[in-house]
Amino acid sequence: MFSRGVNCSSTRGAVEFLKEALALLGCRHWIRVVQADSDKLLSFFEERGLSYIVVARLTTWLERQAAQIRQWTELDEK
Repeated sequence: MFSRGVNCSSTRGAVEFLKEALALLGCRHWIRVVQADSDKLLSFFEERGLSYIVVARLTTWLERQAAQIRQWTELDEK
């Protein structure tokens, strides 16, 4: 397992870390969980065509915003 430690922020080399980890792991492994809190890291996932899911606390504001979305992508069967 790769770890950067609890006190490392995504703005301090997370993209570079993931580039190195992906190069070392190749196609043999999947990265399952990444704590990402920056647009830079999410942009990296987009550029590489990597699938990701964003998890957030369901606040009243977020619930209202989600209610306005008309097209959702199903991730797995119910």
